[in-house]
Amino acid sequence: MKVPRHWIREAIEAKDSRGEVHRGEAWGWSETDVEEAKQRARTSAERVADWLVRGGRELVPSRSAEYLYNLDRPPREEIVQELHDAVGETTALITRNVYGALVLNTRDLMFIDVDFPPRREPGMLDRLFGKAIPADGEEDAVVSRVQQWCSANADLGVRLYRTAAGLRVALTDQPMQPNGDDSRRILDELGSDPLYRRLCEAQECFRARLTPKPWRINCDIPPARYPFADAATEQRYREWQGDYDETAPRFATCQLMNAYGAQEPHPELSSLLKLHDSLTGIANALPLA
Repeated sequence: MKVPRHWIREAIEAKDSRGEVHRGEAWGWSETDVEEAKQRARTSAERVADWLVRGGRELVPSRSAEYLYNLDRPPREEIVQELHDAVGETTALITRNVYGALVLNTRDLMFIDVDFPPRREPGMLDRLFGKAIPADGEEDAVVSRVQQWCSANADLGVRLYRTAAGLRVALTDQPMQPNGDDSRRILDELGSDPLYRRLCEAQECFRARLTPKPWRINCDIPPARYPFADAATEQRYREWQGDYDETAPRFATCQLMNAYGAQEPHPELSSLLKLHDSLTGIANALPLA
C-alpha cells in the first residue's frame, strides 16, 4: 500500500528579469521518510517558482480542483487507524479525506463503487409535453446490470450494497491485487470510475467511504485541510470534526442488498468486512448519505 505518512510543505523564492520576487510553494510526501517528502516538496516548489518567473500566472488554491483524484500526487489524508495481519504487515488504513469523511483503504479486500447517472431536471419542453425524465429508469438499468454481474460471478463471493448515489460491490472470497489483471477486468466490467481505477493502482489499495459526505447530513465542509498549518488551524478542524462525528452516526453510508456465492468471507478478509459493515451502518434502518 502506498499511502503517504509524511507530508511537508516547502517554499522557494526566485527573481525574474525585472527583479520581481516570485514564491513557489508545493507539498511533498513519502510513505517512509520525512527527508524524502522534504526533497520532493522542494523540487516541486522550484518548478512552480521557475514557472512563475517565466511568466506563469499565480496559482489560486482550489479545494475542488485538488479533490481526491489529482493523480500528480496522492490524496492528502490523515491516517486515523492502521490494521495489520498476523505477521504485522499493514492490510488496511482508515484515513480522513478532503471533506472529512472516513475512508477504508484496503490491500486485499476489493471494493467497487458504481455510480448512478446524475439526475436531470426537467426542461420546459419536458414539462409542457409531460415527457418523463429517464433518471429512475437509468438507475434501474444500472441495478439490473450489476445484479446480473453479481449472479454471474457468484463463484467469487460477492456482496452488493446500495449507496446514496449508486451501488457498492465487495469481493469477499479471496484477496485481490489492486494492480492485478483480474482487478482491472472486474473494474472495467462493472463500469467503475476510471480515475478511481488509476488511484487504486497508484496507491496499491482499494477504497471505500465509511461515513457520510458532510453536505448530505447538513454539516459544513471542514474549515481546513490536513496537514494543518498550525495548532489554531487544527483546533478549528477538530471542533468541526466533533460536530461531524456526532451527526454522522445518524446516517448510513450503504445498505446491504444481497450476498452471492460463498456466504463466509475469506479468513483474511473477514475482520475487515465486519469493520466496513459496522462503520457504514448497514445493520441500521438509517437514511443513506
